[in-house]
Amino acid sequence: MKHLNSGQLLVCILLLFVMASRAQVSISNDGLPPHPSAQLEVKSINKGLLLPRVPNPSQTVSNPAAGLILYNNSTQQPNFFNGSGWQALGGELVARFPKAIGFQGVINAIDAQTIYNWVVPSGISEIWVEMWAGGSAGSAFDFENNATELTSIPGGNAGDYASLFVTVTPAQSLTIRVGRGGGGSSNASGGNSNILVGTTTYEVRIFQRGLYLNSSLTNPIPGLLQFVSGGSGAKSEYSFQQSSATTFRRIIKCGKGGDAFPGQKGGTGPVVSFNATTGELIPSNLISLSTGSGATPGAGGSGGLTNSGSGGAGLIIVHY
Repeated sequence: MKHLNSGQLLVCILLLFVMASRAQVSISNDGLPPHPSAQLEVKSINKGLLLPRVPNPSQTVSNPAAGLILYNNSTQQPNFFNGSGWQALGGELVARFPKAIGFQGVINAIDAQTIYNWVVPSGISEIWVEMWAGGSAGSAFDFENNATELTSIPGGNAGDYASLFVTVTPAQSLTIRVGRGGGGSSNASGGNSNILVGTTTYEVRIFQRGLYLNSSLTNPIPGLLQFVSGGSGAKSEYSFQQSSATTFRRIIKCGKGGDAFPGQKGGTGPVVSFNATTGELIPSNLISLSTGSGATPGAGGSGGLTNSGSGGAGLIIVHY
């Protein structure tokens, strides 16, 4: 690939604008003209079109033109400017379902789910539902009593995500159960999230292969737009380091929690050092024993020593 200097690049851009003003433009290897309906066509069988990656476009892009498209680094979604504000691509759903109400789970609850009831407003016959199951806590290890047996301290798994259309009737009462974020004990599981519509229950779980319909893993499901399995928690890692002629350190990096869709990060675990011979914790590392909780909704908590990171609570959003 040839790299152009700034002057050459400017000439190329000017030529491209001149060509585009007079004729259609095709960027390809086949030498064929662009489609008759396209002013500019980019062809490839193994490469994509990389949009500008912009953090917080509402703050960083001045005087955007209606129709301007970019990738929003902050939300990890492609956005376009609709003339008055930035909107995620696929914004026709937002226009179709302009109102929304959210139901959130809690962390470290005794009950696996928090239960809500919601009555379908007048005039509504279909809703768009987004659901996240709660993330699990990471594993914990009691290094004070068993440091020499320290082997695996994985992070917790993340909750699954599903987006779907559901047919409802006005004044219908829906039962909404939102999964907890696991916490309070080693590897405490996150809770499943589900919505009961009439006699049908739609449910997301943790690190599964699909959406559950009436407690059965079902495929296909009418109205299902998207399903994304939660990420798995990473295993712990360890290595050895020589700190003196006779002393070796065993360095433990506790497992990171799994990530949840679309970009909720799992908790990051501590990194600690032990004397490889005696198994004693090296005091200088005491400050880094803190664990990381998974982001809400749905991310997994980190592994830890003595304590583990909590998973992110589940979430259900009803758009109507």
